[in-house]
Amino acid sequence: MMNSPRAQRYAYEAFLQECDPDMMLTFTFQRRVSFEHMQKAVHLFMNKTQAAVLGRRWSRHPIETRPKLIGMAEHQDRTRYQNPHIHAALFAPEAFVKYLRTSESEELWRHSGQHCAVLDAGRTRNTVQMVRYMFKEAYRPDWQDGMVIYTPQLSKRRIG
Repeated sequence: MMNSPRAQRYAYEAFLQECDPDMMLTFTFQRRVSFEHMQKAVHLFMNKTQAAVLGRRWSRHPIETRPKLIGMAEHQDRTRYQNPHIHAALFAPEAFVKYLRTSESEELWRHSGQHCAVLDAGRTRNTVQMVRYMFKEAYRPDWQDGMVIYTPQLSKRRIG
């Protein structure tokens, strides 16, 4: 059992480094929003991204061909002057990585919920640095665990 935020951070870091993500995403918001709003916006964006890459019946594709995401929210409950955002590790086939580097995906993010601002998508060059950056807030004494996890749901009528 993890007793401290530091121990929790190390466990998350070790897990993600072992998984070797394909891309790092940063989802930003224009103003302070609730963690639930942040989470819903990311889930809606990921669903729309699958529709853009895989087509209308994206939920029928095998789970292995669809993206997964683990992210950490920062600045969720601070003053209104700080920007809430989520740093996320993406595990996805190459088609998703290519799509997320387009201006179309940025526009899709802006329309995924109220106050969605900028999407920053970058290739993972150094997994260790990326994961440490994602969890940098975990050292703060007032750190709140704001983890966002997106895993695709399998449709009852699967293709294949």
